[in-house]
Amino acid sequence: MRSGASGPENFQVGSMPPAQQQITSGQMHRGHMPPLTSAQQALTGTINSSMQAVQAAQATLDDFDTLPPLGQDAASKAWRKNKMDESKHEIHSQVDAITAGTASVVNLTAGDPAETDYTAVGCAVTTISSNLTEMSRGVKLLAALLEDEGGSGRPLLQAAKGLAGAVSELLRSAQPASAEPRQNLLQAAGNVGQASGELLQQIGESDTDPHFQEVLMQLAKAVASAAAALVLKAKSVAQRTEDSGLQTQVIAAATQCALSTSQLVACTKVVAPTISSPVCQEQLVEAGRLVAKAVEGCVSASQAATEDGQLLRGVGAAATAVTQALNELLQHVRAHATGAGPAGRYDQATDTILTVTENIFSSMGDA
Repeated sequence: MRSGASGPENFQVGSMPPAQQQITSGQMHRGHMPPLTSAQQALTGTINSSMQAVQAAQATLDDFDTLPPLGQDAASKAWRKNKMDESKHEIHSQVDAITAGTASVVNLTAGDPAETDYTAVGCAVTTISSNLTEMSRGVKLLAALLEDEGGSGRPLLQAAKGLAGAVSELLRSAQPASAEPRQNLLQAAGNVGQASGELLQQIGESDTDPHFQEVLMQLAKAVASAAAALVLKAKSVAQRTEDSGLQTQVIAAATQCALSTSQLVACTKVVAPTISSPVCQEQLVEAGRLVAKAVEGCVSASQAATEDGQLLRGVGAAATAVTQALNELLQHVRAHATGAGPAGRYDQATDTILTVTENIFSSMGDA
């Protein structure tokens, strides 16, 4: 998905690389991880079997389904129309599940590997692969119906193969033993979102206004841009701190803050094409909650490391800017949400963010 304005592009080029460099270097230790735990080994097995299923599904997408002999009578035409409508609806639901599962993998693997719920990650992986397998069958049928009506089903098959390829890359990046930087997983997740959007366009099921999606991405990038400014303020605190232990804590908190907002951008890319789905909205809210938590951690580490009022006020102002940008993002999503369920989750997430903001204000009052 392309950003629609120069702002996000400037942010990508200008303020984010330092944070991304931190993220990349901070994650390289995964290559030196201790032997896999039993939970990590189980997830590895789940990912391997899921990758095989995805690759098998991808291999079937070279050909259309074989349709029964159909005439031009009213009953045959009605059957075609019903099958097309059913297939489109089912494919859309399956793409929703794939994007929500992808965002879930990003959120669940966000923290310390020792604290990751690998069983939940495995469930998300299985959800992705099983829905992709089912989706492939529906795509083959729908492509055959399009051909039968004089259209072309080839672009649909290609779009589905593109999504299967993006999912394979995501699963490869999610391997517990992977020594790749975290950024590769986030990039792979974003590619799943883009491929999902292209597939939905092919079946005419893009139910989200493109302008809404563009604004959504801009707001997510605004959160990351504000976080990059907070990281710089926290770095200033670290540089002025003589205690090496406290300095390390500030740097770790700043790195986590940068990573959490990078994950938020990745999650937004993933779920933007399917943001009408409550499960996708829920994953975006969860990514926002992780950002709020990381911002609070950054402020706490800075307060522990220095008593310099000017430095702390700078950190506090930057942290407040992040939470305000985050609130704007969630309010934008809420405007698109339907039904009481998602709205309730937004209220909860917004309360969390407001609480963080209040904590920042009250703690900085003592600076």
